[in-house]
Amino acid sequence: MKLETRTATLDRALFVSGVQPVGATWARLGVLHGYGDHIGRYAEFMAWMARQGVACSGLDFRGHGRSAGRRGAVRRWDDYLDDLDAFLRWEAGDAEREVSRPAATVRLPGFDSPSSVSASAETARPPLFLLGHSHGGLILAAAVLRGRVAPPGCIFTAPYFRQKMVVPKAKEAFARALVALVPDLPVPSGLKDEWMTRDPEKLADSRADTRILRIATPRWFFSARRLQMQVLAAADGFHLPCLMFMGDADEVADPAGAREFCDAAGSLDKTYRELPGAFHELLRDTGREPIFAEILAWLRARTGIRPEPPPASPGAGRPHGPVLPRSSAQVPPPRPSGAPGAPA
Repeated sequence: MKLETRTATLDRALFVSGVQPVGATWARLGVLHGYGDHIGRYAEFMAWMARQGVACSGLDFRGHGRSAGRRGAVRRWDDYLDDLDAFLRWEAGDAEREVSRPAATVRLPGFDSPSSVSASAETARPPLFLLGHSHGGLILAAAVLRGRVAPPGCIFTAPYFRQKMVVPKAKEAFARALVALVPDLPVPSGLKDEWMTRDPEKLADSRADTRILRIATPRWFFSARRLQMQVLAAADGFHLPCLMFMGDADEVADPAGAREFCDAAGSLDKTYRELPGAFHELLRDTGREPIFAEILAWLRARTGIRPEPPPASPGAGRPHGPVLPRSSAQVPPPRPSGAPGAPA
């Protein structure tokens, strides 16, 4: 199955890409990449899911991959939520097409005028679930807590709810001083390719990938940190079905932050898996296909389509809480205020 793409050159545009099953589609999955990442690195996972009947699509957030914008920079963190809105509008308009989904260009509607799209509102189409990896998981959690999305289920891989890597105090103090002067100045992130995956081929692929960002910007860093604290503080307001994976050898995202979020989440349908020895890029790490299979089984159980017994958790995964049918999950109305990113 081929993932067809085309480049976009429009000013302030988002690059969107996806893959459609050849046969019937029984579920859809939107993929949100991490900071410094891009959607092209999820091609293997998306093609694997498409072969099982799950249409997959994703975007490059602004300043990443093939999307426009200063590399790794945002004027405000909520710009990422606006990008998610734009992606969901494209996904809603594209879902009826029967052909293999190519890349598309989405014109941003205006940085300060978000327009919410509920993924669960497309009742006549296969349900659209959302998966957030690393910083994409932080975006997904914040969007749910703010009531900007309400998918039938959320999947998190190595969510960036708390940073694991310790930033030297001198470097952090320097970055803090830069926020007021040059907030978008690229600063080396200090992340190492060998922290991301144990797979030699994927590691070589990452080292050769010129679209990966190996920098961070001061404004992004401190705004993301604020959002991490807000998301963890508001986790009890997360009531959607949730499947979460963490590697206990992750050097980027702290497993303790993921456990804290899952423990506090108000959802009655939540599953936590902590995988021994696994690195940060779980969908590109060794032993990834059992994770693919567990995600597939989880989706099947929540759509009622072609249900199968879930495969064994990869490694000695750590279950967290009961896994209940979709109808048992309590999904309250969106929180009107007090959630991450809400005005003070």
